[in-house]
Amino acid sequence: MRKQLIRDAAISSPARPLSLLLLSQQWCTSPESLGPCCLHLGVVCSISLASTQTAQSMEILGRCKSFSLWITVLSFGRVLSVDFSYLGSSLILQSSFQENTTQVLLYYRGIASPCSSTEDGICRAVNCTSRVPSAGLQNSTALCQLEGEAAIFPASPGSFPMRLSSCCWSQTVLSPSEDNNSSVQFEMVMTYILGARSDTGSTNTSPQTPLLPPLRVPQNCATLYNLSVSDQDGDVVRCRYGRREELACAFCKKYPFLHLDEEGCTLTYDGMGSEGTHPVELMVEDFPRKMVVLKFEDGMHEIHPYNASGGGGNEALSSVPLQFTLTVEKPVEDCAFGIRRPIFISPTPGDGDRISVLPYEDVSFTAMAVSARERMADLQVLGPYGLHTLGPWMADDLGTVSVNITWESRNPARLHQVPVCFAASTLSGLQSELRCIWIVQKAADYPQGTGMFVTCDVKLCRSLNRSRLCPSGCRSFKSNDSPWKILETKIHRITAGPIRITAGPIQITKGPSSGTNYTALVVGIVLGCTVVCVVFLLLKKSFVGVPYRNVSLRI
Repeated sequence: MRKQLIRDAAISSPARPLSLLLLSQQWCTSPESLGPCCLHLGVVCSISLASTQTAQSMEILGRCKSFSLWITVLSFGRVLSVDFSYLGSSLILQSSFQENTTQVLLYYRGIASPCSSTEDGICRAVNCTSRVPSAGLQNSTALCQLEGEAAIFPASPGSFPMRLSSCCWSQTVLSPSEDNNSSVQFEMVMTYILGARSDTGSTNTSPQTPLLPPLRVPQNCATLYNLSVSDQDGDVVRCRYGRREELACAFCKKYPFLHLDEEGCTLTYDGMGSEGTHPVELMVEDFPRKMVVLKFEDGMHEIHPYNASGGGGNEALSSVPLQFTLTVEKPVEDCAFGIRRPIFISPTPGDGDRISVLPYEDVSFTAMAVSARERMADLQVLGPYGLHTLGPWMADDLGTVSVNITWESRNPARLHQVPVCFAASTLSGLQSELRCIWIVQKAADYPQGTGMFVTCDVKLCRSLNRSRLCPSGCRSFKSNDSPWKILETKIHRITAGPIRITAGPIQITKGPSSGTNYTALVVGIVLGCTVVCVVFLLLKKSFVGVPYRNVSLRI
């Protein structure tokens, strides 16, 4: 079931510290001599034994020879499900060219519960090359935000398919009729067309989707959810349910009480659902607004003509998954937001707002929610790495909650726009409306010849412990027992050129500046001394040969 992942993406799965994978190599064969075919296929290969049809449709390269291994894999999968409980994710694909090689960067963000500092099933599924430390955990049962990326090198230009699978969905999404001891792996599939676009001149970028929190809604309250999808290339974005035949989902359910607007990418709950937690598995796709030519490394072109029907019949430029959960809870008396269910009030940004920032600029805003008849409990914020929150703060009557949110734009070379979503909840568990905004990183575009005067407050710090890095901005100096030491704090003013700070002795390089002209100063001093000497000689010469008389005064 990992055939596409190995053949098309040419991913070399690193060795995992799992004895099961080593065991599976003894029971698998590879007809195409791909080496350790079961290095990352051991679990998936075994799962194919549960369904002969699935095994035939995927043409698995490594076949398992013993049914006893299937029992071993199943029991091991149950152990994994205890460590990682998947509740949703969003993924973004972006390509780049480096040293005549095409590289695809896969950015993922996900939610799991409980939070673990070591276990990340999404990272394991994508073979992530870097991972952000887990965030958002207040205790062992809190929801956990996961984030990381994987660098993938496609074996050939053109369309790039990828399928991911790992263990396991949270037990809360299983219906009472299902075995509570069973584990359901989460399934995802992505397609992405490589190449530089003729309309933008840049490489193609997949649609961007926010990481949605676990949504909760009273059973009798109709609610509209804006999925807040975006596309950096300005393409037409559409949303649809994942299909079982493309292996894009684990449950592949279309609920009668949920209505998906594919063109507007909104999801409507009609107020007639059954209580419980329901997984929602969607695909988000982008289509060009006009004909686009994609240029590959080998000179090939692929044309996607514009279709006025909004994408019907067109091949998508890219498809990425968006998965989350919706929990239908007991009914309430008042469904209107602001009475029992919280509502956001000013100065909270509006849903879908876009905030522009320059590279390395910080953006701050406040989210505030209120409920007239309920006590507020929390305001949950989901955003990218570098997002800082202060709060939540409660009003005296506990009916209002607010959070200050700040994001530091520290890597503009990565994604040019990032989503931030937030939702408030009451002590009784009622959830507010969902709001998501986009922070767009603008390029610093100045006219030719523009001059600027820069004032830099440079803080250099050195760690006394080689195993620890200096904190950003040297913020740890307030503590008396801090292991950090300030080397210099000074203001440097420059008129042109960057300031470069190197390790070791402080070394600051400046561009040309309007400093003191020492040459003119020396010339001026020499000329001044010459003039003084000439005047002195002339005065001395003027008194030579003048007779003097003694004058006496008699009284």
